[in-house]
Amino acid sequence: MTLLVILPAQAYVLYTNVEFSLPWHSYSWSKIHGPSWNMITKIATHGQIFFDRWIPIAGGILLFFFFGFGTDATMMYRSFLLRLGLGRCFPALSHPHICSSRRTSTSSVSPIVSFSSRAKLLFSRTQSIVSR
Repeated sequence: MTLLVILPAQAYVLYTNVEFSLPWHSYSWSKIHGPSWNMITKIATHGQIFFDRWIPIAGGILLFFFFGFGTDATMMYRSFLLRLGLGRCFPALSHPHICSSRRTSTSSVSPIVSFSSRAKLLFSRTQSIVSR
């Protein structure tokens, strides 16, 4: 799934980078590393925005949201904050239902089964209402 998004985006970035670099000039080490090697030259972009600089940033943010807000990650953040002593400032960090290392379920029913049984119950209720 990720490849379906990344490959076309990177192909477009490659295409635009090649298009912006045309016409190609011959490469010369002495021209690039001449006497003014330590000078930084500012080049006006005339309002042109290079979108490809934002793709890694957006990807990093999406990866953080995907992996950083999971149950294991939030438990790790919470334990780190408690080790720093922030449990005294924020008492909710040390609440017993939050601090358990793993949430244990009293029933052995999987979430998919309970979701499907709830859906069946909802549809049976709506069917009984419609048949009245």
